[in-house]
Amino acid sequence: MIAGAAACSDKGEYNSILPATAPAPTSTSSAGSSNSAPAVTEPLDEGKFLGDPCSSLTSSQKSDLGVEQQGRQAVEGGCSWEFGPNSEWIVQVTYIRVAGGLANDYDKNAAGAYKDGYFEPATVAGYPAAFSSLADFRPATCDLNVGLNSEAIFHVTVRGDATKDNCKAATNVAARVIDTIKAGGQ
Repeated sequence: MIAGAAACSDKGEYNSILPATAPAPTSTSSAGSSNSAPAVTEPLDEGKFLGDPCSSLTSSQKSDLGVEQQGRQAVEGGCSWEFGPNSEWIVQVTYIRVAGGLANDYDKNAAGAYKDGYFEPATVAGYPAAFSSLADFRPATCDLNVGLNSEAIFHVTVRGDATKDNCKAATNVAARVIDTIKAGGQ
């Protein structure tokens, strides 16, 4: 099964699973500071998911995304799902506690850390976010950080078919993770 930007039906046909209203990234930001990072108006507690990051996506959400396999905890606070006929698709969700939350990403951008990569502010399900990476491997790989509160973010990576919109897929995954956190888990 292919997920992220597309799902594969039993007949091998690819069907888009992205919502029609998925927010698109805005243009690349110039220098920013922690003051320019949008505030998280409804903070979420990531605590439960730090210990069990693979519960970030419910069974129903994984099915909707075309992720048929169970995730495996790849690193502390992170879960990885590899799937597709040749395991060519990877979706990763990692929780990161960092002083300042998403403002840390804005500060890194202001310091020039993303000069060889990308930094594009975005919003996911009403939460401030930023597409950001030290190196630019788009369109095959897209990285997205989403602010949860003033001390934590979660990071989504989608890697797969370079002809698909993997940044839109990362947004779709992130929106579902937010839904799961709001609901308190599976």
